[in-house]
Amino acid sequence: MSLLTDLVPEVLHPDGGLLTGAASLVYAGTVTGATIAALFSRDPGRRRAARYVLALLLRRTGGGGSDTPES
Repeated sequence: MSLLTDLVPEVLHPDGGLLTGAASLVYAGTVTGATIAALFSRDPGRRRAARYVLALLLRRTGGGGSDTPES
């Protein structure tokens, strides 16, 4: 057990690399799931909801911090 507790600080660097990697995997999985649901769902309401989630996930925000898409 002491080996594990010794390794934890080395894995969790202050730069947040591990957290960034985990967040990237969760984001990619969510986008993939929403895409599959939007493409293959038989229920039109579910397809619409999946497309809405995809639009929220893939939107780009402007440099001013607003939620309007960049052109």
